[in-house]
Amino acid sequence: MDTAELVAEKGKTHGSFDLTAERASNLQDMTRARIVEPPVVRHGREMICVKLARIASGDPLAVEHWDDIAGYAKLVADWLREQSL
Repeated sequence: MDTAELVAEKGKTHGSFDLTAERASNLQDMTRARIVEPPVVRHGREMICVKLARIASGDPLAVEHWDDIAGYAKLVADWLREQSL
Protein backbone atom coordinates (compact mmCIF):
# COMPACT_ATOMS: atom_id res chain seq x y z
CA MET A 1 0.00 0.00 0.00
CA ASP A 2 1.47 3.35 -0.99
CA THR A 3 1.17 6.52 1.07
CA ALA A 4 -1.82 7.89 -0.84
CA GLU A 5 -3.71 4.62 -0.34
CA LEU A 6 -2.83 4.60 3.36
CA VAL A 7 -4.06 8.18 3.79
CA ALA A 8 -7.30 7.37 1.97
CA GLU A 9 -7.86 4.24 4.07
CA LYS A 10 -7.18 6.03 7.36
CA GLY A 11 -9.48 8.85 6.29
CA LYS A 12 -12.38 6.40 6.47
CA THR A 13 -11.92 5.79 10.19
CA HIS A 14 -9.97 8.87 11.30
CA GLY A 15 -11.73 11.60 9.32
CA SER A 16 -9.95 14.34 7.42
CA PHE A 17 -6.55 15.28 8.78
CA ASP A 18 -7.26 19.00 8.97
CA LEU A 19 -10.59 18.63 10.79
CA THR A 20 -9.16 16.05 13.20
CA ALA A 21 -6.12 18.25 13.87
CA GLU A 22 -8.34 21.24 14.62
CA ARG A 23 -10.56 19.24 16.97
CA ALA A 24 -7.62 17.56 18.70
CA SER A 25 -5.90 20.90 19.20
CA ASN A 26 -9.07 22.42 20.67
CA LEU A 27 -9.52 19.48 23.03
CA GLN A 28 -5.88 19.65 24.09
CA ASP A 29 -6.23 23.36 24.84
CA MET A 30 -9.42 22.74 26.86
CA THR A 31 -7.88 19.93 28.91
CA ARG A 32 -4.49 21.50 29.54
CA ALA A 33 -3.70 21.21 33.23
CA ARG A 34 -3.28 24.32 35.33
CA ILE A 35 -0.28 22.69 36.95
CA VAL A 36 2.92 21.42 35.39
CA GLU A 37 2.23 17.92 34.10
CA PRO A 38 4.85 15.21 33.91
CA PRO A 39 5.57 14.38 30.24
CA VAL A 40 3.90 10.96 30.57
CA VAL A 41 0.66 12.55 31.81
CA ARG A 42 0.73 15.31 29.19
CA HIS A 43 1.36 12.87 26.35
CA GLY A 44 -1.34 10.48 27.53
CA ARG A 45 -3.86 13.32 27.82
CA GLU A 46 -2.95 14.69 24.40
CA MET A 47 -3.18 11.26 22.74
CA ILE A 48 -6.59 10.67 24.30
CA CYS A 49 -7.65 14.04 22.82
CA VAL A 50 -6.41 12.90 19.40
CA LYS A 51 -8.42 9.69 19.70
CA LEU A 52 -11.54 11.63 20.74
CA ALA A 53 -11.04 13.96 17.77
CA ARG A 54 -10.83 10.95 15.46
CA ILE A 55 -14.08 9.63 16.92
CA ALA A 56 -15.74 13.01 16.32
CA SER A 57 -14.28 13.42 12.81
CA GLY A 58 -14.26 9.88 11.53
CA ASP A 59 -15.96 6.60 12.33
CA PRO A 60 -17.16 6.54 15.96
CA LEU A 61 -17.77 2.81 15.64
CA ALA A 62 -14.12 1.98 14.89
CA VAL A 63 -13.20 -0.07 17.95
CA GLU A 64 -9.52 0.83 17.52
CA HIS A 65 -10.22 4.36 18.78
CA TRP A 66 -11.82 3.09 21.98
CA ASP A 67 -9.11 0.50 22.61
CA ASP A 68 -6.46 3.18 22.13
CA ILE A 69 -8.14 5.51 24.64
CA ALA A 70 -8.29 2.69 27.19
CA GLY A 71 -4.67 1.84 26.49
CA TYR A 72 -3.38 5.38 26.98
CA ALA A 73 -5.43 5.79 30.16
CA LYS A 74 -4.01 2.51 31.51
CA LEU A 75 -0.44 3.50 30.67
CA VAL A 76 -0.79 6.80 32.52
CA ALA A 77 -2.57 5.22 35.49
CA ASP A 78 0.11 2.54 35.80
CA TRP A 79 2.86 5.15 35.59
CA LEU A 80 1.18 7.28 38.27
CA ARG A 81 0.89 4.25 40.57
CA GLU A 82 4.60 3.55 40.09
CA GLN A 83 5.39 7.16 41.03
CA SER A 84 3.22 6.99 44.17
CA LEU A 85 1.73 10.37 43.30
